[in-house]
Amino acid sequence: CMGDYRTAIGYQMRDLELSCELSQESRQMRAHSRLGFSYRMMGNLVKAVESHQETKTLAAKLEKPELLCVACCDLGVDYRLLGEHDKALHQLDEGLKCAAQLPGRSLEHEAKLRHNMGLVLLDADELTKACTHLYRAT
Repeated sequence: CMGDYRTAIGYQMRDLELSCELSQESRQMRAHSRLGFSYRMMGNLVKAVESHQETKTLAAKLEKPELLCVACCDLGVDYRLLGEHDKALHQLDEGLKCAAQLPGRSLEHEAKLRHNMGLVLLDADELTKACTHLYRAT
């Protein structure tokens, strides 16, 4: 099934339905996150944004700051692929602020967020800023 995202989406949708029926918000959040990735890989970026936004909303509601960072990063990537640089930068900046509040593992999240921010800035032809973020990601 590697790369069979259409099949994966079917399973993920079923998991989401079950988690909704059982009122398991943490499971719903993970299902939305996986759906967003699968939609992105299939090129359906609008659906990816919708799923990752649901992930972000649930992560905030459940007070899961690490997962909130991940959701912001995912949204930043989605918006970058859509060519919506301002929205991408906003999400990635929000993720950086969240990562700064995390104990211990924040460096991993910060590096990933800065890397993606550098890529957005490269796409937007802001080379100096892009280099700064890419350098700080290493």
